[in-house]
Amino acid sequence: MSLLDHIVNIILVLLVVRFFLEEYLYFGLGPVWQTVFQITDFFCKPIQSALGNPTGKLQRAVPWIVIVLILVIRGLWRALPAFRGGQADISVIPFAVLSSLGQFVDLAYLLVVGLLLVSVLLAKGGVAFYNSVGYQAFQRNTFRILQITQNFLHTYDLWRLFGGSVLWLAGLHLVLRSVLSLTFLEGPRLLLGRELVFQMSTVVTLLGFYYFVLLIAIIISWVSPDPQNPVVAVIRALAEPYLRLFRRICPWARIGMLDFSPILAFFVLLLVQQMLAEFTMSTDAFFSA
Repeated sequence: MSLLDHIVNIILVLLVVRFFLEEYLYFGLGPVWQTVFQITDFFCKPIQSALGNPTGKLQRAVPWIVIVLILVIRGLWRALPAFRGGQADISVIPFAVLSSLGQFVDLAYLLVVGLLLVSVLLAKGGVAFYNSVGYQAFQRNTFRILQITQNFLHTYDLWRLFGGSVLWLAGLHLVLRSVLSLTFLEGPRLLLGRELVFQMSTVVTLLGFYYFVLLIAIIISWVSPDPQNPVVAVIRALAEPYLRLFRRICPWARIGMLDFSPILAFFVLLLVQQMLAEFTMSTDAFFSA
């Protein structure tokens, strides 16, 4: 993935965040969320002006209009090489646009699953910032997905709801991705194989993010920061379930006042991620053969 694709993906994520925070704009968002609005205003303001400064549902839909336009423009940009050399191949354009849309579906799935996992970990860790409008908006929107799953599973267990949500989100991703990439025309083997590879890649990516969370948690444990600090509370809530597991199964890793189990947990996570990444590559090669 090129640097331009990374920049576009960041802009797309910010636009999605803006959409979900739009209804909380007048409740006093913090400086971080205000920055999100300031950045995305560069893209949303021209559309709002073109639509005559709409209100209500149309105003809330502006971020999605911008997202669609960006995806179409990215698709057209990728199709440009087909028009070089004096030989224009117009049939490339729809496939390039569909590919751009499919890439956004992948990004959206990764984002939703990752945020769901964070939301569950924070809820299980008892983290609740009642004075933060942004946090309340985050929990409310993620729990909407869990509530959909609850209508089918009839349980209040957050981990079961998370697992059920991931299952139907994966099914939705499979349908959308197969339509956008036209893999349903190539048979079920390739269709399910590519979905399996994507799901494994998603786990590898999430483990990569968790790798940095764990690293930060280990570092802050050495300096004894203020436990009331919101950043410290979030990092600890995310890392503690995994670290607690190693403290329980590796009591010998604690020597006096020194606890080496977090370092052991860190290297185990790194090893698992690398092994899964290699297995993902071999699985991809198998289904691509």
